[in-house]
Amino acid sequence: MKNKKFYEYVNDLNPNGFGGYSTYYNLTHPWEVAKECRRQVKWAWQRVFRGWDDRAAWNADGYFAKQISEIIGYFSEHKQSNPMVIYPEDYDVSGENESLDIEMSEKWKNILKEISEGFSLYEEACDCIYGMDEEKEETIKFNRAFDLFKRYFVDLWD
Repeated sequence: MKNKKFYEYVNDLNPNGFGGYSTYYNLTHPWEVAKECRRQVKWAWQRVFRGWDDRAAWNADGYFAKQISEIIGYFSEHKQSNPMVIYPEDYDVSGENESLDIEMSEKWKNILKEISEGFSLYEEACDCIYGMDEEKEETIKFNRAFDLFKRYFVDLWD
């Protein structure tokens, strides 16, 4: 059995640490904990008063990708209506074709799901997406999701 150092035991008690630092570092550098608490409060107030905090500007593409993925994911689960743009041009709006409405509802839900998943993939690899090979599956899925997002942007409301 390997002898563990004291800091390894401490870090094992709380492996997540706080503020991006290990538990042992936080215990030996309490001023860093105070600074992190101050930053968290500052960012919370920024979100209250302007809707976003400084961290969003540091990584705007990742921030937007996360927001889009979460909002569109919410739509795919809770949206009550479908945009008319996905229906065939000869659709009768009298509401008598229930099977087509169900089919279009599934189609819209799949479009929303594809957008959400594509932006989620971007969020996971947001610093690497530009350097990725254009033929990689993640890049292809994100590009498809972005195209769908652009195409249906005006229809993203409930």
